[in-house]
Amino acid sequence: MDNESILNNWLTKPKGKNQEMARPTPPINLSPEQDEMLHKI
Repeated sequence: MDNESILNNWLTKPKGKNQEMARPTPPINLSPEQDEMLHKI
């Protein structure tokens, strides 16, 4: 899988109440743009 697929898969996983704590770190090196995207969620 390419990074975008992995990222999208990770982004669409169900989020718990404590989403920051519940989320695993993405298993890829994110570009600054993708990193920025994650922080907006």
